[in-house]
Amino acid sequence: MFLREENKLNKNNKDNLVEITEISDKQKLLIVLLKNFHAMSYVLTSHYGTAHGFAVSLFISSVWNFINEHTNRCSDERGCEYLSSNMKELETLITPTKFDEIVNSLELKKPELKNETAGDLALKVNEARLKNTPVRMYQEDIEKIYTEVLK
Repeated sequence: MFLREENKLNKNNKDNLVEITEISDKQKLLIVLLKNFHAMSYVLTSHYGTAHGFAVSLFISSVWNFINEHTNRCSDERGCEYLSSNMKELETLITPTKFDEIVNSLELKKPELKNETAGDLALKVNEARLKNTPVRMYQEDIEKIYTEVLK
């Protein structure tokens, strides 16, 4: 796993990557979760002009809850029990409900769908960005998450 050094952000420079060798399983899982939130948030950022950080924050609880409810679809080679126990451990730091409370306290306005449905947005998600999902997600799952997030 690699992270970019803060002081070297030139995308064409491969020397600006720092290998992460000592990273906990919980940290790896959190990074994977963030990729899923990002995959869905890009559509709101690119099509509705929603600030990217806010767009990501809108998906965190819904995707987190989805993963907790679908551990039986685990795609992690270490198994469903491993995924489930790590998700529970992450919730000792913050719960999806608490995260929602924080985001809602900011009183930011969610984007309103123009002439699109949640299904239309779901079709715009770059599937390649969802390949690291710890549980299998299908098109109807993504549509349901968009519906929940934008209600």
